[in-house]
Amino acid sequence: MTNKKIWATTLALLLSALICDSKTGVPCPPKCKCRFRQKSAKCGGLQTIPKLPHYVKHVLFAGTNFTTVSDVLLFNLSQNTIASLDFVDTNTVNVEPDAFSAFLNLTHLSFDSNRKLNPDVVPAFLNQTLNLHEINLESNGWNSIPVFMFAGLQDSLLKKISLKNNNIKYVSASFFSDVHSLEQLDLSRNDLTEFNTTGFESTNILTVNIGFNHLLHIPSFCGPLGTKTGNYTTLDLTSNPVYSLNQSSFSCLRNLRTLKLDEISVRELKNNTFADLPRLRSLKMNSNSVHINRIELSAFNSSSLQRLSFGANRFRFDRQNNSNLRMFSFSAELVP
Repeated sequence: MTNKKIWATTLALLLSALICDSKTGVPCPPKCKCRFRQKSAKCGGLQTIPKLPHYVKHVLFAGTNFTTVSDVLLFNLSQNTIASLDFVDTNTVNVEPDAFSAFLNLTHLSFDSNRKLNPDVVPAFLNQTLNLHEINLESNGWNSIPVFMFAGLQDSLLKKISLKNNNIKYVSASFFSDVHSLEQLDLSRNDLTEFNTTGFESTNILTVNIGFNHLLHIPSFCGPLGTKTGNYTTLDLTSNPVYSLNQSSFSCLRNLRTLKLDEISVRELKNNTFADLPRLRSLKMNSNSVHINRIELSAFNSSSLQRLSFGANRFRFDRQNNSNLRMFSFSAELVP
């Protein structure tokens, strides 16, 4: 390449950078990493929030010192069309009720790994941020959450709530009954020993993850009158010490399509355990924590099951043992 061509290429790159700056108006500030294609910025080590390029819609703050999150703190973002905000390990203690009221396009919000965050402040700012579709409140070290945390959200657009990886000992579906638009709830990696699903009737709940807790029994998904509490399609009970399964374990789950039972503690599988799940497509039962010593002949009886994952259970399915293989004849849709 000749010197003229090199200079021409360099000049073109400089002009392109200048044009880009003129379009965005604001350069990416120090301590932030901005990505134009992703419309995102990741910032750390801040005491205040600087202005960001106008194209930024998704912002992650990590390792900052935002003790109080307020509209004043967030003012420099008001010229951006912010769709998601993540506050991870930001030393946050308090969030003012109107902190996000100016962000009409905000659909995703998270406060994660903020162990000083007071859970009692959550209801006030949620009730003034009704356009949210998703709220993550993960790894905050909470032993409990207030019963009213999600109260008054009948008109919200909230579809997904995650409270995973806390130390919550008790919560029930009634905590979420005002969130009529709720479709997904993640309570995995807490300290739950029971879970009452009454209260989901007023929501649109489809997916519940209560894996990695301390449940000894499959929770009932029937209400007090024996009717279903939701149109559940996915249920994750991974790594709970559930020691018994039978046909009645899965009552009122007739829409269920995916069931995850990895790392539970059953010693036997009884006939027709999954027979009352007419839409079940996928069943996972890997790495049972105790030795499964008995599987009855029609344990996997299912009119709909297509995928079964059953590994690392110290139970051998032997082609020479016809009784072992015959049990799969009760699952006509199962894909070999």
